Amino acid sequence: MIGGEEDPDEEPPPKKLDDPPPKKHDDDDKPKKHDDEVKKDDDRPKKHTDDDRPKKRVADDDTSVRKHSDDDEGRHHKKRHHKAERDPLTQETVWLDAGLEAARRTLTYGGSGTAMPPRVGTAGFAGRVDGEVYPAASDTLQGAAAFGLYGEVSKTVGLGIAVPGTSVTAAINDAHFEAGARYRFVFGQSSFAIGAAYWKRYYIADRSALMAGQTLDMPDVNYSAVAPDVLLRFPATPTVNAYAQVDVPLVLASGDIGSATSYGRGTIIAFDIRGGAQITLGDHYALQLAAEFDQVGIKFLAGDNSKAMQRGVSSVTDRSVGITATLGIFY
Repeated sequence: MIGGEEDPDEEPPPKKLDDPPPKKHDDDDKPKKHDDEVKKDDDRPKKHTDDDRPKKRVADDDTSVRKHSDDDEGRHHKKRHHKAERDPLTQETVWLDAGLEAARRTLTYGGSGTAMPPRVGTAGFAGRVDGEVYPAASDTLQGAAAFGLYGEVSKTVGLGIAVPGTSVTAAINDAHFEAGARYRFVFGQSSFAIGAAYWKRYYIADRSALMAGQTLDMPDVNYSAVAPDVLLRFPATPTVNAYAQVDVPLVLASGDIGSATSYGRGTIIAFDIRGGAQITLGDHYALQLAAEFDQVGIKFLAGDNSKAMQRGVSSVTDRSVGITATLGIFY
């Protein structure tokens, strides 16, 4: 360089080693997004990688896995054996029992006449058989399986009544039976059934041993009816089930007591109430203990020439009170 002017042939000065390298643009030099754009980016769903997903903790002994498996197995077991969930007595497929009944029967009159007939009272033992079956209920309790059949027979043995003023004891033919159908509803381990049956009860004296002029001042009865009924069964303890039953017989005929030559026609109201317990003795056996109260009440119309008119009788109450003990089988 001469006089401050550059010499074109003069080489440029060498670069210094400590000169910094060309500067790269970093994130701070990039144009920054506005706040609105940053919010939009934050709102976008983020893709999770396998590392970001929360890991499920598994115990060293794998108890949680086994518990889940056991629960599933228990649910499947219940489905396979759903019959075990029903109570075998309150929701049975078949019930059949037989045993003894002890009962007292009374016939009492109401009225204001001076020639009222004497009160009648007898007590005795009867053989008894009950049964109930739901033919389609072996696998389910719903639909057609809710329909069932039932029946009952009770026959008194060795019953008689002393004829006043004589040495004769007149034998009494005393029996009761009914047969019908029911529809059963189930809830929990209990059941409630409604139905109707043909219902019959009679109490007839054998007067063949009486001599001429001897009489037994007691009308015979031979009731027949259609009897709607309800039956509730429920578990009281793990081994004892309780039940309650009400029948309301709609009496169609009453036998000799309602004939024109006896006390005549009348208005009849009847009901039977039963309650008891079934005590499980084994897988398919139970002892059934029960109490019963049965009543037929007649309010006479006191027609002309009837005994009700002649003797001043306005009503009669035919009542039986008893207890039963039977041994049953069930499935």
